Amino acid sequence: MMCDSSRPLVSVLIPVYKTERFIGRCIASIIKQDYRPLQVVLVDDCGGDNAMNIACEMLTDVEGITLTKVFHDKNCGVTTARRHSLEHAEGDYLLFLDSDDYWDAPGNVSHIIQEMLSDPDLDVVVTDYFADYPKRIKYMRVDCPSTSQATAKCLLQGHMPSFLWNKCFKKDSFLKYAGKFVDGVKLWEDFMVLVPFFANPIKLKYIHYSFVHYEQGNENSLIHTMDAGTLEKIIEAIRYCEQMIPNRAIYEEDIKCAYISAKAHVMQNVPLKDYSSILEVYKELDCYNMKRVAPLYSKVIFALQRKKSTRYLGFILNELILRWKYILRH
Repeated sequence: MMCDSSRPLVSVLIPVYKTERFIGRCIASIIKQDYRPLQVVLVDDCGGDNAMNIACEMLTDVEGITLTKVFHDKNCGVTTARRHSLEHAEGDYLLFLDSDDYWDAPGNVSHIIQEMLSDPDLDVVVTDYFADYPKRIKYMRVDCPSTSQATAKCLLQGHMPSFLWNKCFKKDSFLKYAGKFVDGVKLWEDFMVLVPFFANPIKLKYIHYSFVHYEQGNENSLIHTMDAGTLEKIIEAIRYCEQMIPNRAIYEEDIKCAYISAKAHVMQNVPLKDYSSILEVYKELDCYNMKRVAPLYSKVIFALQRKKSTRYLGFILNELILRWKYILRH
């Protein structure tokens, strides 16, 4: 494939960790893109499998694609891997991709970059995505507002998913405004990057288009057993955003909703025995339950969970809904 030197370089940043089963599909979806030039930055995060070797072999001597390899001495986690990939990015635009995910058509990158170039003042393009379950692929619509401030509010309220890989960033803007990839963080790490980014005066464009497939069947992905300690880690992420966003007073109510959303999220993913300790955290903010953006059943479950007399009913109702969702998706 011929490389068009008049086109801007696009960097694709990929942390690699225990995805031997999936990475061939991921890399193949990059190679088949009709856009050139591309830089692919692979960061080997020491998963102990053959994923990095597979990716490097597939990308060797592909016309129009520059391969940059970064190796860790030990497993450092996804945030460190992404930070290191960003440090090696040479492109004008950034696309993040997890090594178990993939793009679905040859024109994906061309389409996204065309949108970016249609307005030289654009800092980011936001898209929809697909969620790939074992027996079902679901189109996921992202209700993204038209302004950066409204988008930051939606992220804090939980109205928008905080994913990096369904967005294309102008690199200079990302480096200037985004939050940092903090070493050791394993929960809400994309949230910590995106909230400060959108809280700044950036220009965005949402397009009703999906090109990323988000793999849901990888048993080695970062799935955590939640407990009271999990909530503390999420709260640290929200506090980080509080410190990083400009004009914090504008987001005061939204930040409170972020805390109660985090609490509700953990409550719905822990055993009944952990309820008491979690309920003590920011209990003065529980009144924000009905203000947060969430399905009504989720708000009802949290309301039941927080009262001692109905706590067990809330637990049972939550378990039934989780099993029903699992059946629908599988």
